[in-house]
Amino acid sequence: NQYIEIGYSIFERYWGMGYASRTVKIACEQLYTTGLVKHIKAWCAEENIASIKALEGNGFNRTEVIESSININGESYNQVYFVKNL
Repeated sequence: NQYIEIGYSIFERYWGMGYASRTVKIACEQLYTTGLVKHIKAWCAEENIASIKALEGNGFNRTEVIESSININGESYNQVYFVKNL
């Protein structure tokens, strides 16, 4: 199983402008053309609805949720994993 994991971070002032969706789309297209990977993995906090939409909108499927596995500034968040098969 050859896979690669992608990730991104967008400054809050740029949220909702489609940058994450377009970035994920371009990354997936480029990875597909290489033929070197069979799966693309990604994850985000379950509360990050925009990232979930960006991933699902680009053909990613949820594979698992790990409760309270992300800690940011003392707050715990559930981590949602995704995979896209090429």
